[in-house]
Amino acid sequence: MHTKRLIIALAIFAFAACGDDDEKTNNANNSNNANNSNNANNANNSNNANNTNNVEPICPEVTAFSDDCAITVGPCTTSELTVERIQTALIVDASDGDVVCFTDGTYDVREELSLDVPNVELRGQSRDGTVLDFTEQTSGANGLNVTSDGFAITTMTVRNTTGDGIRVSGANGVTFDNVRVEWTSEADENNGAYGVYPVQCMNVLIQNSIVSGASDAGIYVGQSSNILVKDNEVFGNVAGIEIENSTGAEVTGNYAHDNTGGLLIFDLPDLPAGSGKNTKAHNNRIIENNLPNFAARGAFVKLVPPGTGVLILSGDANEIHNNEITGNISVGVVIVSHFTIGQEPDDPTFDPYPESNYVHDNTFEGNGTDPQAIAFVIAGAAGEPDILEPLLWDGTTDDAKDNSDGSLTNCFMNNVDGDGNAVPFRDFDYAGNFMNVSTDLGDNECEGATLPGITLP
Repeated sequence: MHTKRLIIALAIFAFAACGDDDEKTNNANNSNNANNSNNANNANNSNNANNTNNVEPICPEVTAFSDDCAITVGPCTTSELTVERIQTALIVDASDGDVVCFTDGTYDVREELSLDVPNVELRGQSRDGTVLDFTEQTSGANGLNVTSDGFAITTMTVRNTTGDGIRVSGANGVTFDNVRVEWTSEADENNGAYGVYPVQCMNVLIQNSIVSGASDAGIYVGQSSNILVKDNEVFGNVAGIEIENSTGAEVTGNYAHDNTGGLLIFDLPDLPAGSGKNTKAHNNRIIENNLPNFAARGAFVKLVPPGTGVLILSGDANEIHNNEITGNISVGVVIVSHFTIGQEPDDPTFDPYPESNYVHDNTFEGNGTDPQAIAFVIAGAAGEPDILEPLLWDGTTDDAKDNSDGSLTNCFMNNVDGDGNAVPFRDFDYAGNFMNVSTDLGDNECEGATLPGITLP
C-alpha cells in the first residue's frame, strides 16, 4: 500500500472509531385515606393526575374528529392501558381500508406498536398535538413496526423511540404525510438510528414531514423502488436524507440543514435488493450540514465527514440538479467509489464504481472552506489541507468496461456560484495515489442523461 493510501485508510479507521405493582399498592392505600390527597403513598402517582383523586386508571371516551374515522382512540391514564388500547385498535379492531384516528394528547407508549392489516391509515388530530411519546420505552426495536401494504401515517408526532421511529418493511404503497419524528436529546449516539424508515418497499411517498435527531438517517429509504421524497425538513441528524440500494427515486423540494451530511445516495454490497440507480435530486436546499458526526461506533455513516452536502457512493445514473448547496464546510457534492472508504467488497455481484451520474445547474456558495476528517486528508493529499473544491470525484474507473461512447462518464455541467461563475472541480485521483490530481473538468464536462420525475399509482 502506498504511503498516501495508507494515510487515507488510517484516517478512516480513526474516524470510524471516533413498577406497576407499586402503583396498584399505592392506589389501595389511597382508597382508605380519601381525605389526605397529599399522602406520601401518592408519590408514585405524580405522573397520573387522574389517580390523585383515587380514580381507577381509565381510557376516557373520545369523539371522532373526522367523518371517515372508523376507529378513534385517545391517551389513557396509564401507559399499560394506552398501549393496550392502541394495539387493540390496530390488531383486533382495524379492517382493510380503515382510518384509525388519534385525538390530540400525549400518549405514553413504552412498547413497540405493530400493524399488519392492509390499507390502514393512522391519522392524528394535529401534527404537534398528537404525540406518541416513547421516552420511557422498555421493549421493542422500533416505535411503530408496519408490515402491511397500503399503509399511511399522517398528522402526528413520534418522539424518542429507543430504536427506529417508524419502520415499514416489504410493503407496496407507503405514505408518510405531515409527520414529525424526533429525538429531543440532540446529537446523541443513543438516539434511534432511523426516523422515517421504509425498507424493501414499492411506491413510497414521504412528504411535508420533519425529522430530527436520528443517529443514522432522518429519512431513509432502502432497497426500495418508485419513491417520492418531497417538501420535507430534516435537521440535527447524521444523514438528513439517505437513499440506499434503491431504484427510481425523486428527492425534491426538501430542506436539509444542520445535519452531518445533507443527502446521501449509497450503493452497498451484500444486500438482498442488489444495486440501486436513478435517483433524481432537484430543487432542494442543502444548507450548512456541519454537525459533528454522532453516529454509533461501527455504523457505516460514521464515515461521513461533517460538512458534506451531497455524497454519492458507488451509485449509478443519478441526477443532481437545480439545488441550492450552501455552507457545507467539507464539500458540496462528492462522487466516490467503494474503494475510497478503505474497503474491498467481497460481494461478486456488487459494482463498486460510480458511473453515469449527472451533476448540473446547481448553485454553490461557501462549500469546502474547512474540510473535516477524511475530506481534510483528501485536501492534504494535494497539498491544500485548508480548502476543497465544491465538486469532487475520486477519479476511479473500471478499465474492464467499454466507455468509448462516454455513457459511463460522470458528468458535471453548469454548476455556478451565486454570481453565476463556474465553480471549481477536483478529480483527486484516489486510484492513482493522488499522483494525478486534476482541477480540469476535461472529459467530465459533459451532458448526461436526465431522469423523469416519479409518478405514484
